[in-house]
Amino acid sequence: MKFKVFSLGVFAAFVLSAAVQAGAVRVSVQEKGSHSTDPKDKNSVTQEKQLTIKLDNLSRDNLEGLKVKYTFFGKNVEGKLTTPLKSGETTASIPPGGTVTVQSEKTTATLVDKHMIKGKLVPAKGEKLSGYGVEVFNGTTQVGEFYSSPELKLKASGSAAQ
Repeated sequence: MKFKVFSLGVFAAFVLSAAVQAGAVRVSVQEKGSHSTDPKDKNSVTQEKQLTIKLDNLSRDNLEGLKVKYTFFGKNVEGKLTTPLKSGETTASIPPGGTVTVQSEKTTATLVDKHMIKGKLVPAKGEKLSGYGVEVFNGTTQVGEFYSSPELKLKASGSAAQ
C-alpha cells in the first residue's frame, strides 16, 4: 500500500513538472525590416526582415540548451497562398527568472508589382513577407511560442516548417 502511494506521488510530481515546463518561457518578438526598390526596375521591391526574440524564464529551473525555432511566412502574389519561406534555429540558455535575447537570420523576399510594358499588362510575380512564428523547445517539449497572427500558427502546424 505504501508503495502505491509513493508511486502515485512520484507520478504526480512528474506530471506537474511537465505541466510547468509547457508554459515556462514567455516569448516576445520585435521585427526589424526594410524595403528597397531596384533602381533598374521601379516595380521590383525587396523586403528584408530580422527578428529579435526575447525569452523570459517564468520557472525556477535553469533552462539550458533550449531550441529556438523561427519561421518566416510569405504570400505568393500569383496564387495568394501563404507558405513558410525560410526557417531557422538557434539555441539559448536562461537562468531561473532570467531573460535572454536572440536574433534570427535575416531573410528577404522580392515582389514585382503588375505593370504595363509597351501597352501590355505584365502580371505580378514573387513573394511578399507576411509574418513569422517562433517556437521554443526544451528537448521535445514546447515551452513557449509566439506567432504574428493566429492564422500562421495553423499554417505552421499543417506544414513541415520546422
